[in-house]
Amino acid sequence: MTIDGINITHYGLTLLAGSYNTIFRYPKRKSVSFTNFAEKDGIIPDLRKIEFEPRQITLNFSINHNSYNVFKDRYVNFISHITAPGYRLFNFGDGLLYNLRYDRTTTFKTPFIFENSSGFGIFTINFIEDDFSVFNVESVPSYLSDKLRGRYIINGKDFTEYGIYPEGELGEVLKYPDVKEAFTDGKIFYTDTVKLKNKEITIPLWMIADSREDFINNYYAFFNQFNKTGSQTLYIKEISEQVDVYYLECSAFTVNFCEKIMAKLRIKLMIPIITWFNTINQIGCTLLYDPISNVLLGDENYFALAVCNEHIE
Repeated sequence: MTIDGINITHYGLTLLAGSYNTIFRYPKRKSVSFTNFAEKDGIIPDLRKIEFEPRQITLNFSINHNSYNVFKDRYVNFISHITAPGYRLFNFGDGLLYNLRYDRTTTFKTPFIFENSSGFGIFTINFIEDDFSVFNVESVPSYLSDKLRGRYIINGKDFTEYGIYPEGELGEVLKYPDVKEAFTDGKIFYTDTVKLKNKEITIPLWMIADSREDFINNYYAFFNQFNKTGSQTLYIKEISEQVDVYYLECSAFTVNFCEKIMAKLRIKLMIPIITWFNTINQIGCTLLYDPISNVLLGDENYFALAVCNEHIE
């Protein structure tokens, strides 16, 4: 690893495990403005542009030395370098180049001194990346089992084409969305029409690659499917539905560089309008309304009641 072309070993530094987790975590999207009509399901988002929040990258270092004076010189020189005005160019190898600026030092364990005066210290520094780098690359073919294919397809591309497959079940996808507040004139709540809110979903995923090069390539190629204006089309096999979504953030990313490269990540998406609950009698509906008892029926009665078409909103 180099900073402005200087190898960190010049300062007696080693980059510690865990640092790559925030390096690879995709950036958070800036807030999307939207219109929310009480009489319509979901929201109408303004997706004409896509912008991201600055990324915080946390790096863990150890610093080796053979005396306290050596430690002090190395540490002071390193801090003077990274805290200079402007950006520093970090090169992590394999094409991972980032322009970062210093934010703060979050932890420092007192440098340990051995009997022979050698020792080490461990510290953590936060850096800020203001502009996330995007590369226009194509996915590298993966060789995942056919059993994993077809569960998620983004813009016509199966997740497995990026070496990615879902972890666990679809509980969050299938969870019934919240309903909008009933319209009221201050005296009466009008419950004859029930509309659904928009819905956030978090998809836990695994990503696997045979090499660092393939992993990094697919890492960028996968994100390119979401780094677009407008909504993106996501097919979810378990509900046999194709829904419009837009990217919000990557809430977690953990990567391990072993014989194969494996990462665990969580992608948060927004579904502006829920569609897959509109299935009874092929007529659009949100909740069932019983005009006799004048109540909204809960999920436990959803498939139990036979409702005439005119009572389905």
